[in-house]
Amino acid sequence: MTKLFYVLFAAAVLIGCKSDDPTPVAADPTPVALKGVFIVNEGNLNSSNSTLSFYSFDSSKPYADVFSSANSRALGDNANDLANDNGKTYIVVNNSHKIEVISSETYKSLGTIFLPSKSPYKIAIYNDSKAFVTNFKQRSVSVINPTTFAVVKDSIPVGNDPTGILLTNNKIYVCNSGGLTPDSTVSVIDPVTNTVVTTIVVGLGPNEIALDSEGDILVLCTGSYNKVPSSVYSIRTDRDSVTNIMTIPMNTYGNIYKFAVSTKGYGLLPSYATIAKFDTKTNTITASAFINKSAYGIAIDNITENIYLGVPASDYVSNGNLFVYDKNAVKKDSVAVGINPGTIVFKR
Repeated sequence: MTKLFYVLFAAAVLIGCKSDDPTPVAADPTPVALKGVFIVNEGNLNSSNSTLSFYSFDSSKPYADVFSSANSRALGDNANDLANDNGKTYIVVNNSHKIEVISSETYKSLGTIFLPSKSPYKIAIYNDSKAFVTNFKQRSVSVINPTTFAVVKDSIPVGNDPTGILLTNNKIYVCNSGGLTPDSTVSVIDPVTNTVVTTIVVGLGPNEIALDSEGDILVLCTGSYNKVPSSVYSIRTDRDSVTNIMTIPMNTYGNIYKFAVSTKGYGLLPSYATIAKFDTKTNTITASAFINKSAYGIAIDNITENIYLGVPASDYVSNGNLFVYDKNAVKKDSVAVGINPGTIVFKR
């Protein structure tokens, strides 16, 4: 986690983060060519203990660190994001200022893209020659070539502390989170010209971004801890304008830092104690405690509708757990993974 998110997330004390007797992490050889989920375990800032776990759909078996097992070296310091494309997996390692590229099948290293002093945070792949990376501390987005691993453009200026990024409707949308300096904007980049074409004003602290079932953009705005409530803004991509705002009651849910959105018309919001469910068509919360557990990482499988939660240990320095629930919030599995499991990405 970045220093900011570590402090904020630790402040919102997790309830129900005990292991529930999780299955131990498998010590088997690297799982080649399996289908499942990648879990990016962020580790602790300045400790270089990030890991990449894998959970197999077929066997429900966890693998502790497929990156280190395949490459005999550590992943780095504060891994934050992951994307799969054309047989390659791109792992954004924030405090190591790099992107590790591995084979999606063997997990062997294919190369490393260095972005010195950029603090890369999230990645969106546009095509074989362009991928866009938010730089948390630099108020910028870098453009890299995902095939040659070259840096195409060092910096596209955006707002303060950019985090979430999304490609849709042939545009790149960037959340300017204002983590260190307040911001309430989303920058829209033309991926052909590598320039910002418009800026959309949303709520305080836009942090995460996703597409809903209607093809509109949802932006999670964190607000300000115990001062300004979180909110979800809906944006029409054909005209880049806000069409709806859902305010999340702070006295009930606290401030929200992550969300997951399904193509089936709903989304999930991890609060300090529970996972709330909301309707993305009506923009209303439909269940305040859909799952009685909070999480740092969260993802919804749009095929099976299974829900995956990355839950840190209560001390934030021990290994955390991956919990799996079905679409009705019935627990299916829990396994141990790495320290502070964050981003969860499907591999098929």
